[in-house]
Amino acid sequence: MLEVGCGLPDTYYLQPPTVVTLAPNLGQGQFIFSNPTHDLNSDINVNFTGDELYYKFYSNIINIEQNAYDSTNTSDPSVQLLAKGFFPIVAGTDSPPNRLDPVIPIGGATTVTVTIVTNGISTYAPAAGNGEIRRDIQSIDSPTQYKDFQTNTTSPSHDNYISTDADVASMPFSGGLPVYVAMYALSFGYTGASTPQRSVPTYLGYIQISVFP
Repeated sequence: MLEVGCGLPDTYYLQPPTVVTLAPNLGQGQFIFSNPTHDLNSDINVNFTGDELYYKFYSNIINIEQNAYDSTNTSDPSVQLLAKGFFPIVAGTDSPPNRLDPVIPIGGATTVTVTIVTNGISTYAPAAGNGEIRRDIQSIDSPTQYKDFQTNTTSPSHDNYISTDADVASMPFSGGLPVYVAMYALSFGYTGASTPQRSVPTYLGYIQISVFP
């Protein structure tokens, strides 16, 4: 990656995460990736602070984008993922419309397991404090919270996914149809005191979940 002008270093580089085992060849609902060593011999002019995650729902595995990042495109990796319809994973402690970067604050090399569940709290581990993660969609019932990944239920009535949610707007809302979640991980850090930088995105694979009863 190159950055010129604006008081930033002419060259910067941040090592990307490495997928451990491509999902779905894992435990149910899991993505696992490894952070490389981040130091002066590995990164260039970037202070690594943790990882970002981006997710997207699909109704068909044929359409899952395993190469959603274009290295010839000069746009920030997160901008490219957003343009492809991916959404950032947010922390359970974040309050709309704000979110803290990185969602996974880690200071060095470690293996991270992300677990998406539809009957409880989705998490990442190891966690420094609260390891809960959520979708980038504001809750209607609790406007100070983001929505989670829990399945819609009819008894009791719980409409966690609705047709106006931007992340599932293209999904068929017929009951019983499977939904697939694809995910990317990015290393996140800062050049200088406050300029965010991201690594090339790493595709972690996809999992199948049930969201519509």
